[in-house]
Amino acid sequence: MDLIDDTEEEGDYTEYPGLYVAQAFKTCEKKFGRLPWNKRKRVSDIVWCMEKGVTPSVHEEVFPRVSMPSAVRRDADEPDNWRFSDFRLTWRKNLSKTLH
Repeated sequence: MDLIDDTEEEGDYTEYPGLYVAQAFKTCEKKFGRLPWNKRKRVSDIVWCMEKGVTPSVHEEVFPRVSMPSAVRRDADEPDNWRFSDFRLTWRKNLSKTLH
């Protein structure tokens, strides 16, 4: 909900169109090395698809028991207000309570 709502709580600076978020989630794929692309299965896959890349140090910190993909991709064009830093703040805020 924090990705599409227009309410700015502390640490939530995202207001993306629902169609963009749905398309990004739907088309999110990940791969491991030379293996074929696969549909997303975990929250971490969606995080990296939305960020358009994997940050190894953050993956190891936040998802320590989850295999880290070597690449991610999605077929959704970011809205003009898309900011990598805003998305990261939002997902870290929301997941920090459930992961720790």
